[in-house]
Amino acid sequence: MECEQIVQILESKISLYKHLGLHLVSIDGCKAHFRADLSQNLNHKNNAFGGSIYAVAVMTAYSLVLAALKKHDFTTEDIVIAKADIRYLRPIASDFDAICEFQTQYDLEEFIENLREQKKVKQEFTVRVLVGEDLCAELVGLFVVKSL
Repeated sequence: MECEQIVQILESKISLYKHLGLHLVSIDGCKAHFRADLSQNLNHKNNAFGGSIYAVAVMTAYSLVLAALKKHDFTTEDIVIAKADIRYLRPIASDFDAICEFQTQYDLEEFIENLREQKKVKQEFTVRVLVGEDLCAELVGLFVVKSL
């Protein structure tokens, strides 16, 4: 799935996307990588606002799942986050990256197979929020995906 297709879906279906200053760096169904502009996510201390970091992380995991579904010919976009925990490890004072990926090709294949067989999957995804190589936050979210 092309980056442009994912961005088009996000822009048309998730209104918050346009306000987060996100740029899709890469996505391929196994890994999603976004970059967020600090200028659109500032708090009162000129650092990234915690709610924005959370939203960027959730959007990244959502996009990974969406790309995986599209790559494997699912028509559903029924993806919701059921719960999430985030750890804020250090302030973010510059543009930042959010990366989410299936840990192995087997994990991706198992996710797709379970969705085909069960029509509903609950899966945990971890999103790393980075400035350069420094881990600044980490979100672990439980996503529920339903197939048509």
